[in-house]
Amino acid sequence: MKKITLSLALFSLMLFSCSNSDDEANITDNQIIGKWFYVSETYDGEENTYPENCFNQQYYEFFSNGIISMKMYREPCQDSDDYNGNYVIVGNTLELTDLQGSDDLNYSFEIVSLSETILIVEEEYTEDNENFIYRLELRKE
Repeated sequence: MKKITLSLALFSLMLFSCSNSDDEANITDNQIIGKWFYVSETYDGEENTYPENCFNQQYYEFFSNGIISMKMYREPCQDSDDYNGNYVIVGNTLELTDLQGSDDLNYSFEIVSLSETILIVEEEYTEDNENFIYRLELRKE
């Protein structure tokens, strides 16, 4: 009886000591390599919509050497900005650094979901002493 109780206790300990951090550690740079196109973005749960369809042309391209290239559009669609910088994945955090052409040269996103075709990241930020969450969904082509 003691062996069964001890075995159940050890199994329970192993079962409950597993967490999402094990899953997070499985995210690798190789999974993110490629060109990811804009799908949608939300600010604190409210989706941003744009009158023109140019945002679907925006992309984030991750290269195997740790370089990121971004093409961003503003209204009207012919206005675009190109950003280049570095990226690294640590656990479930995507760090973008040294972005040339950006006011804020560094960003840190939590990788919420990553599959072969969908990448969802979030960034918490504070504005006027209020906390907000920015969420970005991208599609790989």
